[in-house]
Amino acid sequence: MTKDFLLDLIRQGEGQTIEFKEKMPEPKELAREFCAFANTNDGYIILGVSDQSQITGIKWSDKDNLQIINIGSNNCNPHIIPSIEKIIINKKQVVVLIVQEGASKPYKANNVIYGRYASSSRPVDREKEIRLLQNGGHLRFDILPAKKAIIDDLDIKKIDQYLAIRAPSLVNSAFEEKIRVL
Repeated sequence: MTKDFLLDLIRQGEGQTIEFKEKMPEPKELAREFCAFANTNDGYIILGVSDQSQITGIKWSDKDNLQIINIGSNNCNPHIIPSIEKIIINKKQVVVLIVQEGASKPYKANNVIYGRYASSSRPVDREKEIRLLQNGGHLRFDILPAKKAIIDDLDIKKIDQYLAIRAPSLVNSAFEEKIRVL
């Protein structure tokens, strides 16, 4: 990350993809931000910048890098390990934690699924949770039972077309046998 790119992020202010923190947040708060970005979109958590976009700086050491890894491992499920960038601006250190949108959604912090809404991270509603489960491949409607379906809802011609490709020996079988095999 370049200094100019970081300055541009700071000028944009907090929003859907940018979160400012003047100092190192508590682990639970930081895990919430990690999960919100991983569930919603790529995001930048910029440490050493106030909510009013003022660069205040932050002290940072290798120990802090380890703390970030531990927060993402111990407080997020599945684990989230952000990239860490350190940049000096006006003799003040700014640390950027870069969280990629995740592939293993939903991500939970302390057993809660969070999403990013404008400039805040909040628990998701039930509909968003279902979409996240679908996007993560954990919920597939094509394998769920159709509770109100009846046998007359089946299209025998389509079943025969499918069987002609997948199991040709069953095409001339009795209807019950076709259904049993499916």
